[in-house]
Amino acid sequence: MTVDLDDFLEADRAFHTVLVKVAANPILDSVYGSLRDRQGPQSAGGDAIEMNPG
Repeated sequence: MTVDLDDFLEADRAFHTVLVKVAANPILDSVYGSLRDRQGPQSAGGDAIEMNPG
């Protein structure tokens, strides 16, 4: 299965943002926000990644 890299990274960021918010930990929220902002746009050198669930 091939997944668009931009879609994967967006979903990954949204998923982890929800986990951090649900934890209701202001320190974790601050650290995660800082790391997320520093990470910026990501690139894995391609437009798609190959997913192998097996």
